Amino acid sequence: IIMRYTIQMDYQNKLERNIKLHYIGEFFAELLFIIIVWVAYQNQYLTLAQTSLLASARYLLMLLLELPTGAFADLAGRKLSVALGLVLNTIGLFSIAFFPGAESLVIGTLIRAIGDSFVSGSSTALVYDSLQEVGKEDEFAKVRSNSILIVQFSIIISSVMGGYMFEIWKGLPYFAYGISTFIAALIYVFMQEPKLDTEKFTLQNYILQTKLGFQQLFKNAYVTNLTIFYVL
Repeated sequence: IIMRYTIQMDYQNKLERNIKLHYIGEFFAELLFIIIVWVAYQNQYLTLAQTSLLASARYLLMLLLELPTGAFADLAGRKLSVALGLVLNTIGLFSIAFFPGAESLVIGTLIRAIGDSFVSGSSTALVYDSLQEVGKEDEFAKVRSNSILIVQFSIIISSVMGGYMFEIWKGLPYFAYGISTFIAALIYVFMQEPKLDTEKFTLQNYILQTKLGFQQLFKNAYVTNLTIFYVL
């Protein structure tokens, strides 16, 4: 009984530690060193029209992958989904930094889109599930507010630094951002996956979960209209 109690307490402590790790992970994940220079960087290899088309392709790909990557997170775990997405982001950013050119920009941007779709929603769900499992879900709004403040602080810092990095080496903002996303991925690896709603990952379960997710988008008139609105 004492051993079970000790194991349970250790598990709950790790869940509560998730919140602190989430804050740190968000700080590194949102060090957007490229935010101030990405148009200038891409205009070396793409026209403004091509840059716009690439941005549209990125968001379209993210939209198409929302359901399958969401199903992956539900079955394989939220922290794995976020960590995988951040690693893909790192790969995309490194490819842009070290292989300058139009082709690497397109490939790197689309890889990042896949990575973003794995992260989308999973980090927030991981935080909420962690709080819910320790009976503190009422603190979710506060945690989200703190997280948003940290993200804004991170963006401010990286916006200032990105311009100076660009002067040193045009690929440096992408390289630095890639390093920070990789650090964020490592932080998420060390988080505790909540046991809430866990289910064994199989191809059959994955396909079923994806189908159920698609059905939820059109389960009634209100949700259907909302889905169409967000797609547009």
